[in-house]
Amino acid sequence: MLSSVPVIKVRTHLLFMVGAVLLPAAVFAAVALSTLLQSERDSAHRSVRETARFISLAVERELAKSENTLRVLASSEKLARGELQAFHERLTRGQTGTETWTLLTDANGQPLLNSRLPYGTPLSTRADPSPMPAILADTRAVVSGMLMDADTKRLIVTVNVPVHLPQGNYVLSQAFLPGYFSQVLAQTLPPPSWIVGLFDRQSISIARSHRVEELVGKPVNAQLFEASRLSAMGEVRHTTREGIEVFDVFVRSPLSGWTMAVGVPIAELEVPALRAVLFAALGLLATLLFGTWLALRNGTRLAGSIDRAAEAASMLGQGEVAPAPGLRVREIEGLHEAMHKAHMDLQAEKQARVLAEADRQALYAREHTARAEAEAQNRSKDAFLAMLGHELRNPLSAITGAVEVIKRSSGTKGELAATHHAHEIIERQSGHLAHIVDDLLDVSRVMSGKIELDGQPVDLSGGVRRVLATLEAAGRTQRHTVELDLTPAWVNADITRLDQIVSNLLVNAFKYTPDGGTIHVTVATQGDKSVLTVKDNGVGIDAALLPTIFDIFVQGTPNLDRAQGGLGIGLALVKQLMQLHGARIAACSDGSGKGSTFTATFKRIDAPQAALVEATEEDMRPLRILVVEDHADARDTLCELLQLSGHLVEGARDGPEGIRAAGASQPDVAIIDIGLPGLNGYEVAARLRADPVTQHIRLIALTGYGQAQDRQLALDAGFDTHLVKPVNADELFKALQAMQAQGPR
Repeated sequence: MLSSVPVIKVRTHLLFMVGAVLLPAAVFAAVALSTLLQSERDSAHRSVRETARFISLAVERELAKSENTLRVLASSEKLARGELQAFHERLTRGQTGTETWTLLTDANGQPLLNSRLPYGTPLSTRADPSPMPAILADTRAVVSGMLMDADTKRLIVTVNVPVHLPQGNYVLSQAFLPGYFSQVLAQTLPPPSWIVGLFDRQSISIARSHRVEELVGKPVNAQLFEASRLSAMGEVRHTTREGIEVFDVFVRSPLSGWTMAVGVPIAELEVPALRAVLFAALGLLATLLFGTWLALRNGTRLAGSIDRAAEAASMLGQGEVAPAPGLRVREIEGLHEAMHKAHMDLQAEKQARVLAEADRQALYAREHTARAEAEAQNRSKDAFLAMLGHELRNPLSAITGAVEVIKRSSGTKGELAATHHAHEIIERQSGHLAHIVDDLLDVSRVMSGKIELDGQPVDLSGGVRRVLATLEAAGRTQRHTVELDLTPAWVNADITRLDQIVSNLLVNAFKYTPDGGTIHVTVATQGDKSVLTVKDNGVGIDAALLPTIFDIFVQGTPNLDRAQGGLGIGLALVKQLMQLHGARIAACSDGSGKGSTFTATFKRIDAPQAALVEATEEDMRPLRILVVEDHADARDTLCELLQLSGHLVEGARDGPEGIRAAGASQPDVAIIDIGLPGLNGYEVAARLRADPVTQHIRLIALTGYGQAQDRQLALDAGFDTHLVKPVNADELFKALQAMQAQGPR
């Protein structure tokens, strides 16, 4: 019995299916196209607003740059001293073009200087003298509207900065021709059809992208100006003077009060949106047509496959087995299996990526933690070394001062002999401790990159002689024979660090050479190199130790009869200082007991034409000196040392007492410790500099803190120079000699 349900073809089913899918999609697409049209319009409006904000920021940036320039000029010492001609030359050098210039006006609005005109040219009264009290009463820059310049008879705008000086109040202004801001607008590269304009609080046009010569200096569109008065930012639709209907976005600058307006033709805003919608509609229509064609085509193919399958079934019913082409069931199943396998592979890969990312995050967290710990340890190390230096230098300062007092004292012959023996012991031990402290601090600063070299021409042979003289005075060379073969060899080096290199190499040779041994020191030139060689016949270096001899804390095994110890940082410091000089250091030895040779190779330079002659303490006249030091022994020995040199000296125990003593006695020089009770040395220096009674006194900072930042802190506080405990007597007298030559501050 046949069914009464109507029978339709496969292609008709497919067409119904396509219609059922595409018709709702078409309705949805229509809504989407409407939304797209509105979105494109909104996007175009946002683009205009962003362009307006961008151009407004560009103008504000120019005004801010002008304000910064004026504030730098306002801090000029020439202006503060009233040197108007010199200040005019400074303004002229800073003038960058003809579109802008600088004016200096007194409090009554009378121009004093004009960088556009030669100095001394009579100047007309300022175009806008009325706002002068408001400008001087405010600390911020004041930006004017459009003005007529009395000298050039041209329209200008000005940026004004108040200048308050002891001799009077001034206004420093930078004047701009409107063309300057027209160039700023052009540099933002707006589309040619967009109309960009800038106008002041009074509706006067300052700059414009179109019809500049015709419209700049005249009132802007009344509808646009009225809208800008009601809101700092907004939009208005109006017809321009060119007869073009535009969508105008305006932004008022809080800095200047000027308003930036960007007008875009309405047609230009609508066309992109309509074009996008048209393309989308055409795409939708093409999709509908393609879907219909595809449904008909696939329906025909599917109907053919079904017909062939029916034919195959009919043949099977007749006992014949025939293929069913067009069904491709096996291939579809194979495709399904392949897709399933690909899905499993992708899942496995995703899981692997998740695990890898987790490992990476864990590694990053460990690395971050390790870095934080390392940085904390490094800061702790630096703090420890700085405090160690400070704590060691205080007693060393007292010891060194006592040595100088003993040297300059008089007495009986027996007392002088005992005193001489005592000061040799103190001087030797304090020098040894100071050397250890310097090496500890220097190796820390060098390895952290905090040392800066003061390069100058130095004779390497002179450096060797200078260091040997110091070691001889300290008794370090008495038990050895030193042979010298020195020729002039000039290098560019920091003389203090060069002496440190030479001293460490010589001290190393003395330490590892038994009594009676020989140290041979050679300085020679080899082509473009200056070479220092220190050779000894001491204990030598084992082959296993030689590759690491310049590593920190590495040192050879000392002899039992060698009194001097060490921290194993001397040669490491030598290597770091050589690298800072762009030089090389090398060590060689034939083995234990066969001595060692250290070779330092520098780049050679030509000898300078003349050498400087250093002043000595004998060249000095007596000075009145105040010593502010809370460490009693250090204060007393330093006072006695200065008194023995002929100076009039007074001591103070803390900061407040030092300030009172300075005000009462008016010394020529005050030597002030930084770590004082009550008020620290920085505060004492600041108060002395602030008091007219004591501001002329020359100030020397004396402290155990000797790093670069400590020196800078002292100079910033008002000190003239910075000395590190224990201070060397020669360095102290050189500093006093320099201050005597400079006179009162």
